[in-house]
Amino acid sequence: MILEIAIASGVAVAIGSLAAWRRGRPTKVVAARPDVPRSLRVGDVILYDGTELWLAGQVALSDGAFSLELFRTPGNSMCEWIAAAGTPGNDILLLRPSTPLNDAGDADAIRIGDTLYQRKRRGRATVLAKGSELPSTTSSASYAYFEGPGGHRGVVVEFEPTHRLALTGVRAEPSRIDVLPGGDVPAET
Repeated sequence: MILEIAIASGVAVAIGSLAAWRRGRPTKVVAARPDVPRSLRVGDVILYDGTELWLAGQVALSDGAFSLELFRTPGNSMCEWIAAAGTPGNDILLLRPSTPLNDAGDADAIRIGDTLYQRKRRGRATVLAKGSELPSTTSSASYAYFEGPGGHRGVVVEFEPTHRLALTGVRAEPSRIDVLPGGDVPAET
């Protein structure tokens, strides 16, 4: 009797182990792609050259073919805005307000200091805003995107009827960026 119980227990353990092994064996391995970064979000903190840049608010523009996300980064001396242009992680820009670009109007090119900025894109976009520390926005806006040598970039967003946001700065070096994920803030109405 004891021998029969021992054999039955041994068979049960062997069958259980085989079943667990089969269940644990993946049928298809799908690895996360570290080369495809996620989009930035309100609440994230970007570490760039030892400076913490908190993404307090977001103004997202999209015209169907081009997307631009502007993030307000208060409380630091490096930049007042960060922009993510194109696909996630494609171009991260460190930006500050720019009076000369604000006065550029519909120019195809503008020289600011020694840098010549050429307009690469312009159009009308839908606007979504969330978070805090943001200027007044509307549901749509006109925009212009400028590029200059050495990674210089410029952005002008004109919210109807009167507010214009004009920013210039440089493209951030991707190898010097670390993103600390934060929580998303519900959209404000």
